[in-house]
Amino acid sequence: MSNFYLRQGKSIVETGELRERIAIVKNEMVLDKQTGIQKPTYITVKTTRAKIIGESGREFLRAEKETTQIKKRCFIRNRKDITIDEDLFIRHNGKLYNIYQAVPLDIVFMELRLLEVEEWDI
Repeated sequence: MSNFYLRQGKSIVETGELRERIAIVKNEMVLDKQTGIQKPTYITVKTTRAKIIGESGREFLRAEKETTQIKKRCFIRNRKDITIDEDLFIRHNGKLYNIYQAVPLDIVFMELRLLEVEEWDI
């Protein structure tokens, strides 16, 4: 594990650095009562505090449209009440992020590696 993203040479995340509010959400298919068609809906499972750091970003063409891919790292406290894995999503500042890797740092903190997704892609 590299420590380039931790400030001042700290080996773990400090509790006071968890300043950002995030929502852990899951994707469920809900039946639209007017049309009878199932559509994806994101339901909040838990709201918590986190430290979020940008990892990388790039632009590329996809379906003849310029698209950006943004990766971030998110540090949260370990949760006993829910299991955080790749099936869940993170909502932060109105944007949705896919969890592509969940790594326990120690007994207190967990690192989530996130990839920004467009909601209509899922």
